[in-house]
Amino acid sequence: MENFLKYFFQDFGRVFRSLIDVFSSFFNFLNYLLNFPMRMEILEEYNASFETIDWILLAIAYILLIIVIGLGIWGLVKLCRKLFRFRISPKKYDELAKQVKNLQRDLLRANYEKDRLLNMRIAELGGQGLPEMPVETPEAEPETQPEQETEAEAYVDNSNRNTFQSPCVDPGSSRFFR
Repeated sequence: MENFLKYFFQDFGRVFRSLIDVFSSFFNFLNYLLNFPMRMEILEEYNASFETIDWILLAIAYILLIIVIGLGIWGLVKLCRKLFRFRISPKKYDELAKQVKNLQRDLLRANYEKDRLLNMRIAELGGQGLPEMPVETPEAEPETQPEQETEAEAYVDNSNRNTFQSPCVDPGSSRFFR
């Protein structure tokens, strides 16, 4: 066991040391990149011997350095946006939930319209149609709602349709169950 621990600390110690070196070199890079007081000290050493072309090249070098820093910051911002973009705001989630509810209501209305048209077609052919189911509208007056509920109860008793008022249906008794 003692030999294994010696081996482990020697071998994996090198791996962890190199990992620490990677992080320390990155932070050293940031230190040298953003340490402007150090740059001013170095510039003061060479200030007396600079000519016009040296000052122009120095200005270009500082402009390029500022561009590199700006691109690095811009890249970090884009990376953060990409990482955190998958989140949806609560406002958009509420809008999507409302749209889904509206689509479900429209689907039920379309099914009722289809049933009404099928009843008309069955009546044309001489058959007996299904009882009519009133469509719920948000603008309905409170006085007419009790009548609609009694009609809905009658409709539920005669059919296993999946409506807002229908009870859960046994999967064995109907092809369409909730």
